[in-house]
Amino acid sequence: MKKINFILAIMIVALGFSSCEKSIPERKASPVVKAGNQNVYFLTENNKEYKFEDKDKIEVKVQRNASTAGQALEIPLKVVVNESDVFVVPEKISFAKDETIAVLDITFPNIKIGVKYNLVIEIEDPSGLLVDPYSNEATRYKQHFKTSEVKLEYFKEIDTYRFKDCYFEGYHIMFKVDKDGLISLVPEKQETGYVHKKYGMVNVNIPAEKTTEAKFDKDSKTYTLPLDFTVSAGTFGVKTETFVAQ
Repeated sequence: MKKINFILAIMIVALGFSSCEKSIPERKASPVVKAGNQNVYFLTENNKEYKFEDKDKIEVKVQRNASTAGQALEIPLKVVVNESDVFVVPEKISFAKDETIAVLDITFPNIKIGVKYNLVIEIEDPSGLLVDPYSNEATRYKQHFKTSEVKLEYFKEIDTYRFKDCYFEGYHIMFKVDKDGLISLVPEKQETGYVHKKYGMVNVNIPAEKTTEAKFDKDSKTYTLPLDFTVSAGTFGVKTETFVAQ
């Protein structure tokens, strides 16, 4: 999460015979931490690498000191890197009164499949009241993003499609598309290939209340699958997977 800049200082020594005096380099004063400094930083739990299979936004958590959280606060943000300008980043993040953690929502309406993107955001602090210069916490959020690419196959003999190796190699998502574009899994419950260390194999299905949302849009060539991720102990919840045919 934290980015460390290495600065190489090069001393140029001029050799001459005009003087024998040694110059004493000027020392910079240590930064002063102002009273009431908020010590705002990006939490280290924010993902280092992100995939876009089941999200329509990125949530980035920012924290401030509890001792200075008695008032509402707005933090200005600076976008340092935004490749292809694909990310929509708010200009600021807001803390409510007594709130120590705020969530920054970043959207990406024009993301492309199979492309890597980089995003770097930093907290601006012109007043010197937001960032503690002696803190080891991250005041810059640096993230590498990658969209995934899945191979779509069609088997004419059984009129069935599949997303090959959708989550893990050897585990495919098989489905049919009817004349109205509605999608149904065949079989209704399928293994993803991910084995939870406590609950075992994770399966997917389209829940009954979401069947009308599982569909193929001809105009945008988009397959939308609201999938319920389940294990023997219950469900992890429904996540909508979107696949766009290239």
